[in-house]
Amino acid sequence: MDDDTAFESTMEEVQRNISISHLEQLSHLELPREAPPQLPEEEEIILANLDDLKKWSRDNMKAINAAKANSCYGGKNGSRINWNNVFLSFMESCASYLRDYSVLVKAVDAYREGEGDHKTALELYAKSTADIKALAKIWGMGFQMFADLVDESPGGRSLWNGPFCAGFYSLDPKKPFIGVAFKARLLPGTNPGRSAEILVDYNFQFVQAQGVLFNAHVSQGVYTGLFGKFKSAPKTPMVLITEAVAKVAKASSKASVIHVTGHSLGGSYSTLCFTEFLRYSTLGQLPAKCTL
Repeated sequence: MDDDTAFESTMEEVQRNISISHLEQLSHLELPREAPPQLPEEEEIILANLDDLKKWSRDNMKAINAAKANSCYGGKNGSRINWNNVFLSFMESCASYLRDYSVLVKAVDAYREGEGDHKTALELYAKSTADIKALAKIWGMGFQMFADLVDESPGGRSLWNGPFCAGFYSLDPKKPFIGVAFKARLLPGTNPGRSAEILVDYNFQFVQAQGVLFNAHVSQGVYTGLFGKFKSAPKTPMVLITEAVAKVAKASSKASVIHVTGHSLGGSYSTLCFTEFLRYSTLGQLPAKCTL
């Protein structure tokens, strides 16, 4: 079995394991089922659809391939901006908005009801991100959701708020890298619970991180998003993200270069995530076969 075949076989099992962990996380909360009212026309947010993103991708494959050849690595501190890396990271952020929430809800319902191998739940789970995977395929990359994030509103109530973290990864085991992408701002009609995310934006009072993020003072809403828990869920989103990154990286023979990206509130999540990865690195606790 050559390296490429072994990698593909390993990644199938990796994706299954990460998917089960994510479904288990989501099974610990009540998912909103009704779409929020449409925003007034002047407040609507315009974001590219799948066809737009496919066109942008095909028109800019030279930049995407250059970023892949560089493992999307920005270089040492002080290096000049690599705009090919920027473009690929931007596309990863955009692609994250293509998740089909209604299908994901069905996947979680099937997971709760199912037994054994969770075949139906996993099929629906995969279907919920079919558009994202189709886009990643154009880039010659793979995609996998990692975890959804938690919100603690100013009232102190923890609830689901829509943002999630996922990974875009190289399909070349000899040139591995992983883009950790955070989807944040909810768009009209795409996910219920938009008001909950607005609460994250306004929950900006500073708190001191405890045992993470170098014990820095950070925004409470975003901090809780990564380091809070859903009710009885045993693991925080950051733990699930770290475990998922480790599993994807382990499938390659060489160390995977990690980059982090996100749009809007996702930029805040990505900043804290990368800071925590830096903390892991200083302590020698960055997942095996990973480098920043």
